[in-house]
Amino acid sequence: MPFTRMELKVSRGRWRLFALFLFIILLLSSLNGAPDAKPKAYVARLDITGMILHSPELEVKLQRIAQDPQIKAVVAYVDSQGGTMTGGLNMYQQLRKIAEQKPLVVYMGTVAASAGYMVALASDDIVANAATLTGSVGVMLPLVDARGLAEKIGIQSSEFVSGDKKASTSPLKARTREENAYLQQTVDQLKEIFIDLVKKRRNMSPANLELISDARVVIGKKAQEIGLIDHLGDLQTVRYILTEKYQVDSALPLIQLSLEEEQNWLDNFMSQSKLILNKFGGTTAALSIIK
Repeated sequence: MPFTRMELKVSRGRWRLFALFLFIILLLSSLNGAPDAKPKAYVARLDITGMILHSPELEVKLQRIAQDPQIKAVVAYVDSQGGTMTGGLNMYQQLRKIAEQKPLVVYMGTVAASAGYMVALASDDIVANAATLTGSVGVMLPLVDARGLAEKIGIQSSEFVSGDKKASTSPLKARTREENAYLQQTVDQLKEIFIDLVKKRRNMSPANLELISDARVVIGKKAQEIGLIDHLGDLQTVRYILTEKYQVDSALPLIQLSLEEEQNWLDNFMSQSKLILNKFGGTTAALSIIK
C-alpha cells in the first residue's frame, strides 16, 4: 500500500532527526576518544579499589605509565579488601616495574588487606591512616558443602572424573582426609609465596613475621609498629615524601588516571545508535552485523 504524503513527510522528518542524532553521537565520540590534554610533567594518581583481579588490559596501562616521560612520580591509592592471588601478584609486579622507573608511594584507604596489601608491597614507602585495616597476609580457598541442601531438594551427585583429586572441591561430595590434606597443602603453598614476598619487601623481625603469619588484620598504627607500613599520615604526607626523599617538584599537579576498562568510540557509538533506532521503531540488524 503506497504511503500518503503525510506519512512520507513524517518518515522523512524522523530520518532527518535520526541523522542529526548520529552526527552528534559521532562528534561526541570523536571528542571523547581524543587524548586528554596533560601538562608536560605531573604526578599520576592511580586508584586501586574493589576486588583485585588479573587483567591483561590493566597490565598494558601500567606498562604505559611506567614508560611515560611526562609522569614524574606515581601515587597508588589502595582501598581494597583483597582479590585473587594471581591478580594481586600481577599488579604487584607491574607496580614494581613502575617503581624501577620513577618514585612510587602507596597511600592506603579504609582497607588494604590480603591482595590489597600484596599490591602495596610494590612501594618502598607505604602510608596509611592510623585506623586503616591492613595485613591479612594469607590465602583462603572458599568452598561450600551443599550436601544438606541437595538432599532436601532431591539432588544427588553423579560425576565422572579423570583423577582422584579432580572432584575435591565439589560442593556435593564429602571430601576424604586425603583430599582435605591436598587442598590444605595447596593453600599453604600459596601462603608461602605471600609470606616470602613480605620477607623480601619489608624489614620485619622474625617475631613480627610470625605474628602476621596467622593472616590477622591489624590497624594502621599497629602495622607501623611491626613494620608492615612505613608512615601514618594522609595525602600531604605522600607529597612530602615525594618532595623530600625523591626530590619531586611539589608544584607538579596530581592528576588521577583511570584504570577502568574504557569503552572505545565505536562501541559507544553503536550502543547509542541502537538506543536511538529502538526509539524510532527501526531495526538494529544492520548495525549489529558490522560491529
